[in-house]
Amino acid sequence: MLWISEIIRILQSAKITWWLPPWLVQAPDGSLRLVDSATVRNDQTSNRIEFINCVNFSLAEQVFQQTIPYWVYKNAVRTKLSIQAGKSVKLIFKPWSTSANNDAVFTLYDDFDFQDTSKWIFQNSSISWSVLRVNGWNNVYWPKSVLSIPDGAIIEWNMYSWNYDFDSGFKVWNIYFISDRWSWTQAISTGITYPSWSQQGNARNEYQVILKSWHIKFTNKTVNKTVTSSLSYSTWPLQWFCDSDTSANPLRVDYVCVRKYYDESQLSINVISNADGSYTVEITNNWTTNINNTEIRIDWIPVNNYDVTVETSTPILTTKAMPSWQDSSVHFFTQFTHDIKYGSKCAFHIHSYIPPDAPTWDIKLKFKRMVIPVEIITDWVASFSVWSSNKELKEEVRVFTITEDMKGRHVLLNFGRIDTVNSLSQVVFWEIKRLWSDAEDTWNADLPVLYLDRHTEIDSIWSQDEFMK
Repeated sequence: MLWISEIIRILQSAKITWWLPPWLVQAPDGSLRLVDSATVRNDQTSNRIEFINCVNFSLAEQVFQQTIPYWVYKNAVRTKLSIQAGKSVKLIFKPWSTSANNDAVFTLYDDFDFQDTSKWIFQNSSISWSVLRVNGWNNVYWPKSVLSIPDGAIIEWNMYSWNYDFDSGFKVWNIYFISDRWSWTQAISTGITYPSWSQQGNARNEYQVILKSWHIKFTNKTVNKTVTSSLSYSTWPLQWFCDSDTSANPLRVDYVCVRKYYDESQLSINVISNADGSYTVEITNNWTTNINNTEIRIDWIPVNNYDVTVETSTPILTTKAMPSWQDSSVHFFTQFTHDIKYGSKCAFHIHSYIPPDAPTWDIKLKFKRMVIPVEIITDWVASFSVWSSNKELKEEVRVFTITEDMKGRHVLLNFGRIDTVNSLSQVVFWEIKRLWSDAEDTWNADLPVLYLDRHTEIDSIWSQDEFMK
């Protein structure tokens, strides 16, 4: 349908008045959607779509709430959110629940309550009193994270130093983050180096590394000391090391967390204390790009246990839907255009929008198609046979699982690559049927149908020859 959008774009740019027929609807993003029955033609292509036993699906804007995971450390709440550019979300923190879950929030989190071998490969180290201890001496390495740290991450940790030679920290790939004692500047390097007097002696310090290629920053947040680097980075495990020159001075780490990078200055966070003991937090993304599945830090909420919900609103949606109380189907036909490449694969998927209040479980769909090939093409010179090997009726059945992370999103139900194109002037009849009466269809909700997509590979653009490409 891209060709229709392009025509309308040209008309709009030329300031020509145009009118859309009632069966064609322009969506807010500028794309076009067929509704009810429609016929659209483009040279060799015809599309007609009919909904059988489907229902009108209208989702007016409404507020909904959904529980999300979070974690708390020293009055800082961290939770994972997606926020559209220029948009806001509202969080409700209700106290006295116990729904905190650090592993559901962070890329990596460990407060070292025990030796977690699912997160670390342990050597030259031990854990006691919820503190990781890496043996003190010359160039002592380990433990190493099982997970590789991605580029574009924030690493935060608490580390204790001694009031004499210390030179400890961690490395990722070939990049070292090293601190010594007192409060001068720590170091970023491509090997072990010995910064002088870079950390408070005999004290715990809070650290943060922004690990982003070409823009790396290492901050001691306790004494507000920062050093930067323009080194590049490749994904690699995190490995602790200690070079204190004596076994009496081990590296001691209280916790570490790794989260996705984002520019914290681009978020506006407003915390409101409510009379019932709950907190309302409104977070606004002032970026021009979306924030996707990113751990957001919220300061100064003085309760450790909450029931946290995110409150947003749905977009307005009008479409047809496959209902949850009867079998239903969508029928249409297409004729391949002459710019399709012989021998290429045809792929198919359904675009749908899963309502934010929809249930989970499974929906079962049958995909049926029948190819009517053109066997003989006659012109004034001769008759030519067009070989076609995919003229039989074909059916495929898929069970799609609707999960929590699909709610409130535009999703693809993908049937994958289904056929090889062996003829251009062939017509294909298509049917998508929801098998509501089948026991495997357990999704008790209507399925909105936004688009039905058939993708093919293009050869020479706009070729009009049946055989020569």
